[in-house]
Amino acid sequence: MYMFLTKIEREIISTAAHGKVSRILSRLDGPVTTPRNEVQFVVTEFGSTKLKGKSSTEHTVALVQLAHPEFREDLLVQAKKLH
Repeated sequence: MYMFLTKIEREIISTAAHGKVSRILSRLDGPVTTPRNEVQFVVTEFGSTKLKGKSSTEHTVALVQLAHPEFREDLLVQAKKLH
């Protein structure tokens, strides 16, 4: 994963993994450098979404829609177990 600041001071995180592994995960293990309440936008090769102002459930749905299609169903099942 790569992160950098743009000229307008927004963090951008790359999620590209060429369909081999989902970078959209149901849970994060280990340290997280960007708290979820600071993430404004997420962009993948399958689209983009604005997360700022969305509820936890809306975050989940938006992120699952941005995952590789092969992983979406499993991510929804995992999300339902966690919520």
